[in-house]
Amino acid sequence: MQDFEDIGMWERYCDPRDAGVAVQSTYARLDSSLPLEFIEYRYIMLGQVQYDDYESKNIRTTLGNAFSQFMLKKIAYRGEHEVRAVLDMLKVTPLPGINVPVDLDLLLESVYVSPYAHRTVVDTVESVCSKARFAGPIIHSTIRQVTAAY
Repeated sequence: MQDFEDIGMWERYCDPRDAGVAVQSTYARLDSSLPLEFIEYRYIMLGQVQYDDYESKNIRTTLGNAFSQFMLKKIAYRGEHEVRAVLDMLKVTPLPGINVPVDLDLLLESVYVSPYAHRTVVDTVESVCSKARFAGPIIHSTIRQVTAAY
């Protein structure tokens, strides 16, 4: 949840850097795109991550409920301004993962291609988005371009 593009996020989470793709959305769009109730009365909870120096505190005073533990992160990561969607898993499941349906038309606002990407990567992303009928903008990030200071 940021009002600007962060070069650190591209550098930290894209490997290889020239193949990164990010989707831009909003909290409201993410909330609208997820089902309210999932399989067998399981719920998807959405929230902003809280960044704190909780290791030096009594963790019981930091946690408000069972959901809270998934919304905590070390203070060193506060620049990420992360939002998490957590699926309520009351029962242990043997599945390696669970696919949750998401309404991409509601979720996606725009698609960004890594500032390290070559034109061929941008062309591929544009082709995939076109086949998926995504009508929003596809933006090749210019965050690394140098501009003259006046």
